[in-house]
Amino acid sequence: MKVVGGQQDDLASKTKTKKSSEASDEAGATISAAIQGIRTVHAFGMEKVVADEYALLLEKNASIEKKAACASGAALGYGQGAPMMFYAFLFWFGAFLIAEGDVTFEAMMSSLFALMTSAFGMADGAQLAGDQAAAKAAAKEVFALIDDTSDNEPKGGQIPKQCQGTVRFQGVRFAYPERPDVLVYDGFNLSVGAGQTVALCGPSGGGKSTCMALLLGFYRPLAGS
Repeated sequence: MKVVGGQQDDLASKTKTKKSSEASDEAGATISAAIQGIRTVHAFGMEKVVADEYALLLEKNASIEKKAACASGAALGYGQGAPMMFYAFLFWFGAFLIAEGDVTFEAMMSSLFALMTSAFGMADGAQLAGDQAAAKAAAKEVFALIDDTSDNEPKGGQIPKQCQGTVRFQGVRFAYPERPDVLVYDGFNLSVGAGQTVALCGPSGGGKSTCMALLLGFYRPLAGS
């Protein structure tokens, strides 16, 4: 019976871990986007809207945690209370058998403690079920990230014997996947010679960081090279 309680706690923990992780990720993405674009948020007076949306997501997560806590508490209470009820039944039944002369007191106690020691050993292992469920959920996300492949991985390439160290953009057209209709570069040309220092200046969203992102291979241009 105590093992059953541990299994129920395991099930509750698995459900909570997955749903809570999704809710936390959504809340984290919301506040992260708001902080990154804090100037835009402030310019349009959206501070309260963003704060209310973030609070709503936190309440959603709190609701999930509360339900999981109730389920886990019920499973723990059952797991702790069931052995006591089982003890009571065994002592009553053992007393009945002793009164009938079917067993001796020593035999009854030996059987009782052998049985309960085995049961508690299994129950101690079941108590780790909650941690095991959380670890499995975390491992699934970690391995999904490790196994993820990028669409920007080069399909081929060359290994030159000598490099001049020149960086050159030729007719580059580029838009971020999240905003395909907004061109950051439209026929962008730039040549930086070896040892040359170039400063990119411009307003936010002008494409300064995009230049480095393309150089590092984080994205592929729509056209150009």
